[in-house]
Amino acid sequence: MKHIILSVLAVFGLSTAAMACPDYSQWGDSYSVTGPQMRSPVRFNVVAGG
Repeated sequence: MKHIILSVLAVFGLSTAAMACPDYSQWGDSYSVTGPQMRSPVRFNVVAGG
């Protein structure tokens, strides 16, 4: 019985943690770079979603 209760709590805990992840389908700024730009140090200001 103890294992069942812990399993149920783990499922609910993990499902709420998955809902906190950012949605990859939301569109934001996009950046395109060339090969030489990838080899040289170039800085882009980005913001992590979530």
